[in-house]
Amino acid sequence: MDDIEANIDNGADFENEMHDGDRRRENKRTGEVEDYEAGENQPGDDDEFLFVEEEVKEGEQFMAVKPWIGAVKEPDSHPDPNPDAPDCCYNLEYAYGYRCQDSRQNVYYSCDDEICYMTACLGVMLNKDSNTQKFFGGGEADSASKQTSSSKESHNNDIMCMDVNTSGGRNRAVTGQVGKWPAVFVWDTTTGEKVQRFALDKQSRAVAAVAISPDGTHIATVDKHNDHYFCLWNCGDNSSPVYKDKSGPDPSMDLCFSKQPGSYAAWSVGPKGGLFWDNSDKKKLAFGKFDRIGFACCTSDDQGNMYAGAANSLIYVYGGNQPRKAIGFSGKGFIGAINWVEGKLYAGSRSGMVSVIESASMECLENIDFGMLPRAIDAKDGNLIVGLRNGSIVQCNLESKE
Repeated sequence: MDDIEANIDNGADFENEMHDGDRRRENKRTGEVEDYEAGENQPGDDDEFLFVEEEVKEGEQFMAVKPWIGAVKEPDSHPDPNPDAPDCCYNLEYAYGYRCQDSRQNVYYSCDDEICYMTACLGVMLNKDSNTQKFFGGGEADSASKQTSSSKESHNNDIMCMDVNTSGGRNRAVTGQVGKWPAVFVWDTTTGEKVQRFALDKQSRAVAAVAISPDGTHIATVDKHNDHYFCLWNCGDNSSPVYKDKSGPDPSMDLCFSKQPGSYAAWSVGPKGGLFWDNSDKKKLAFGKFDRIGFACCTSDDQGNMYAGAANSLIYVYGGNQPRKAIGFSGKGFIGAINWVEGKLYAGSRSGMVSVIESASMECLENIDFGMLPRAIDAKDGNLIVGLRNGSIVQCNLESKE
């Protein structure tokens, strides 16, 4: 297990992942190491010489710093620089990798039984039978840095979160990115075509969590602003959120809509608890007689219940902002992924165990050992798909276990 996973039992993983977009640089004047967040101006922008290795103009250290300066010379004759684009075009054929170290619930089945997930700034649709891929994004882009390139048609920076309308046809995915101007896109899981784009404020820094309502008409986001704003968007109008309010100083790690027909209530959870959002109203999640604990993930059912995966290996069941019960199924370690699909709850813990639970009776039907912390879980037509912390995506049949 890597260093992050070794700290999971005491909840440190929750705090560590809140800084997934952070960077560290050494201040050359003071010798101190300083943090800054991706997408923001770097510390010392007004005093850049403090953070760069200065070119030594003379002395024995010159060649050790930039040895190519004395070796590389411009040819006597060469073609004039040509800024025009090449005559040929490229097409992305295959993308390797899956973002798992700081994101969760980002692997899903589409309506066509393809596997949808994310890597870098791409949404990927994998046909497992032919081992071919389609993409949201990945086309030609202007020759510009990711801080200035356009995100009008697709993501121009790393995707941090994802959701699919698993209870509404599985034909829509929503993804949110990090960056100076974080963008959220809704796209078709069959074709990869853009459906809609939402733009968060500059101070948002990144989209920490995103959710799409079962009917595909509303989007919810939580950002990484200092106040961690929650926004509810109507897909009929992407100019501004229908509702926006502060979550507070505590970060959010996951977000889900209620799956009750006609409801657009939502829950957000994080290392200090969470919030219930309903009709422009927010309420902190109460704990009552249960231990106050941090949550890494959440999901909901069609009966108005929310299920939160806790750091103490328990699943907390909520109605609104009130706790109903807390139960344990998935062995030791915090619950790293949880999803409700068609009457069954799927929860995976640090121990690598995924529990299949009948949500009506809360009876555990079986435990399946994947040997690694699950980051994402989805089920469809008797098959289970699990994204693991080691970067693997594993599928198994729930009957044969193959």
